[in-house]
Amino acid sequence: MKILSWNCRGVAATPTARELRNICSNNKPSIVFLMETRARREKIEELRRRLGFDYYFTVDPRGISGGLALLWKKEVHIHIFQSSAYFIHSSVQASNDTSPWDCTFVYGDPCPQRRRLLWPQIAAVCYKEDTPWCLLGDFNDILHNHEKEGLRPQSPLVLQRFRDFVHSLELMDIDLKGCKFTWHNNPRDGFVTREKIDRVLVNWRWRALFQNATAIAYPQITSDHSPILFDHSPTNRSKNLFKYEVFWDEHEQCGEIVAQGWSKPTGYADPWQDLSKRINNSKNSIWQWQKKTFKVADKEIERLQQDLLKVQGMPHHLVDWNRVKDTKEEIDRLWRQEELFWGQRSRIKWARYGDKNSRFFHASTIQR
Repeated sequence: MKILSWNCRGVAATPTARELRNICSNNKPSIVFLMETRARREKIEELRRRLGFDYYFTVDPRGISGGLALLWKKEVHIHIFQSSAYFIHSSVQASNDTSPWDCTFVYGDPCPQRRRLLWPQIAAVCYKEDTPWCLLGDFNDILHNHEKEGLRPQSPLVLQRFRDFVHSLELMDIDLKGCKFTWHNNPRDGFVTREKIDRVLVNWRWRALFQNATAIAYPQITSDHSPILFDHSPTNRSKNLFKYEVFWDEHEQCGEIVAQGWSKPTGYADPWQDLSKRINNSKNSIWQWQKKTFKVADKEIERLQQDLLKVQGMPHHLVDWNRVKDTKEEIDRLWRQEELFWGQRSRIKWARYGDKNSRFFHASTIQR
């Protein structure tokens, strides 16, 4: 089961919604936790429908700031125990879990004076000694000064408060792959502050149940926070089998590519060996062709995200922030290109089949 945790800084913005759809489409999380949604229940309900989730729970923002949203699918059972403007405490059980475990979705108050009261509150409300427990989200605190890069180090008193909270509850920090820092501010006079404030904390009982759990911090694109993808039971996937996609037929070169592969000499006199070889030749030809024809935008987005990940991991004085801005704009352009591509294909198929096959059309659109 995968959980996406993201301080999106306003879920209604078009680029933010586009990035969220892209992450959900590529990674298929069962649970999505959003912070600073700046959106009320009606907007979250609309978002749930668009992303294909079955249930949701929301904490409305105060004015134009704050707001929490929890979306999940029907294969996950979630029971909400308690909520506030800064956390949602729940019980979680996936279909393949032997027993439920507690999960607290956290958004640390940006104000240090109020945040110091949040940690004792979470400890009093959520802690159970014998229960597997996981906490994830934007804590707005760091454990050590090497988790911060900027002009001013964090106050030792603030550091100690968060450390005391983590140590007193016997929590451990899940190793975060990807971005070293999960938040950055806007450049000011050539200086940028970066911190690791988004994280996943678990107690040892939870860790004993899910020993292979992983967490990945993706690059910051539309928000100043990294989306965190947490997989509590990752599995090694085998290589996908070859599958012929129906939409290849709509390309004018498709028949020609299949014919070229079929006509290649096989060197076999036996009819069955000759047939098998021709099928494999056609399969290889169309597979190589479709990777170049249909996957250009996907691969380019992946490459740009990797480039952005490397740049954001560099010391701030070496970062070309104009390059970062241009890379983000290019990713957003490719996302729009993908949306137009699939939207045009859907309209073509609808014009061809119309109401005669509306159920298939609707199902295929949802699948994409």
